[in-house]
Amino acid sequence: MLWLALTNPDSINRHLPKDAKVKSIDETEFELSLKVKAGFIRPTVKAKSTLHDVRMNESFEFDLAGKALGTSVKARARVVLEEVEFGFLVRLSGDVETKGALNRVSDERKQQSITRFLDDYFQSVENS
Repeated sequence: MLWLALTNPDSINRHLPKDAKVKSIDETEFELSLKVKAGFIRPTVKAKSTLHDVRMNESFEFDLAGKALGTSVKARARVVLEEVEFGFLVRLSGDVETKGALNRVSDERKQQSITRFLDDYFQSVENS
């Protein structure tokens, strides 16, 4: 079930906020859309993601690229599932590059936002 919550759009969508959606283009390519709060406006950010080096139920890497309102984000990450006594640990490591208005946001604030999103996502997965 955890593997599906990381790689299957139908499973992923069950755990995302209502204003976010993942759509499959093919087996390894996905489109993502997310409304973000940016002051008094709420633009929809669109991104494409590609999975590669997939080892079923063990690990995968992904690339992500998206933009909205003159801002762009590129990311490359590796996800590893590690079985432990009480279940699984998900190890996520990677790099994120931003351009445009996002460069005015501190790395600490970006990290906090990403961490909060992931915490909420995995809490939803655990509760299902």
